[in-house]
Amino acid sequence: MWAHYADHHRGLCIGFDFSQFAIPIEIHPINYSDDRPELDTDSSFLGLQQVDNARRVVYTKSSHWQYECEFRAFFGNLGKSRPAFLFLPPRAIHRVILGLRTESHVEQSVRRLLSMPTLDHVALFQAQADSRRFGIQLVLVPRPY
Repeated sequence: MWAHYADHHRGLCIGFDFSQFAIPIEIHPINYSDDRPELDTDSSFLGLQQVDNARRVVYTKSSHWQYECEFRAFFGNLGKSRPAFLFLPPRAIHRVILGLRTESHVEQSVRRLLSMPTLDHVALFQAQADSRRFGIQLVLVPRPY
C-alpha cells in the first residue's frame, strides 16, 4: 500500500477514529473480482436502491489487488445535487505514520501541526525497515514534537 498510495514511502498515512465523526461512516472490506461492476442507472426500476448499487461499485476492485486486503470507508451525498464536505474533527485523528522516505520538510510540518493543543492526543510513528525480516516496523516518536 505504501508504494501505491504514499509515493513509495515518501508520504504518510493518517489513522482515524471513525466514532468521532458527526455522521455515520460505513467501513467494509473490498470485494475483489475479475469482473468490473456496472453502475446501473436503471436500478431503481429493478427494485435495487441506487445507493446500494453505488456501494457495490465503490467496494469492488480487480482481483489483481487482492494482496492489499483493503477496506474502504463510504460516506457521501448520493442523490444530492451539491457536493458534500466531511468535517474532520481533530479528535478523529488517531495517529500519523511517516513513511520510510518522508522528506524532512514534510516531517517538520507534521511535527509542527501535531504540537498544536487540539492534536496533542495524536500518536506519531516513523516507519523503519525491519533489520531481520522483509517488512517494516512502526516506531513511536516520543513527544514533544
